[in-house]
Amino acid sequence: MNTLVYSLILSLTTLLCCPLYTGTTSTDHEVAKYLGVQPEKVKMLIQHEKLDEVQITIAAVISKKSDHPLEKVINDQKKYPNWEELSRYYHLTPEEIWEELKEYFPRVIWYPRDFLRNPKLLAHVLSVYLSMDDQELLPIIYKEDFSAVSAAILAKISGKELSEILDLKEKMSWEELKEKLNIHPTQIIREQKRLKQILYQERGR
Repeated sequence: MNTLVYSLILSLTTLLCCPLYTGTTSTDHEVAKYLGVQPEKVKMLIQHEKLDEVQITIAAVISKKSDHPLEKVINDQKKYPNWEELSRYYHLTPEEIWEELKEYFPRVIWYPRDFLRNPKLLAHVLSVYLSMDDQELLPIIYKEDFSAVSAAILAKISGKELSEILDLKEKMSWEELKEKLNIHPTQIIREQKRLKQILYQERGR
């Protein structure tokens, strides 16, 4: 697997994983249980650093497997362009992180792995989903990584432009953005299923 593949899988905006919370168990409680810390501590970090589910769960995995404080990992993420390089700094491999995510955070990993293994495929899937041009979406994906998928879902549900959603995300957390747009978790789940269907259809062509 080349560097680009794992950069896309583990980059901040990103693994996709999907940063949109859709269940009844909050991410701060899941991460807190995984790390053996208080949920309030995790929630504070999420809010202060404006982290999404992808970012906090990957940070938690790196923290636990490297035996370093969660705060240090989150702070170090700002020094590296993607999670692959950050994981290498902590002497971990992308494969280790992926397997740990699948085992302990299956709710976050709602999509097939190859959704992020091919940025052009991802751009094409989103172009079909949003009725946009592939070439217009590709630079957004390289910049935003998997957060572009979450933004696309919110754009689809709210009827807003993808660029507008991404601009709003710069000013608030995903949770605040969903509240502002009055989006319900069931709507997100429905759109995730639609994206999966499009992925399978386009992947088979």
